[in-house]
Amino acid sequence: MNLEEVKRKTAQVKRLSNGKRTLMTYVETPPTGKDPNYWVKVSEDNGESLVAYYTFAVDAKTHRIAYYDDIHDATIPLGEWRKTVALSDR
Repeated sequence: MNLEEVKRKTAQVKRLSNGKRTLMTYVETPPTGKDPNYWVKVSEDNGESLVAYYTFAVDAKTHRIAYYDDIHDATIPLGEWRKTVALSDR
């Protein structure tokens, strides 16, 4: 929840919903023997379902964060994602 993008999107959701909604973060999948990452979702509960805004892979050992690009089915290191995607699109 401390990432710049998550704070910004949370404020936007609160503003657009007149304070009725916010974002929540949860671990969707913990690390396994095959995958060393925590898979973390940042979602909005719209009253009917959870709408995911972001999915992050957080390395359990190094705590490095990567953004998951579901369109390309790829993880992008957070720093690279920030350099290549405009703030308004994150």
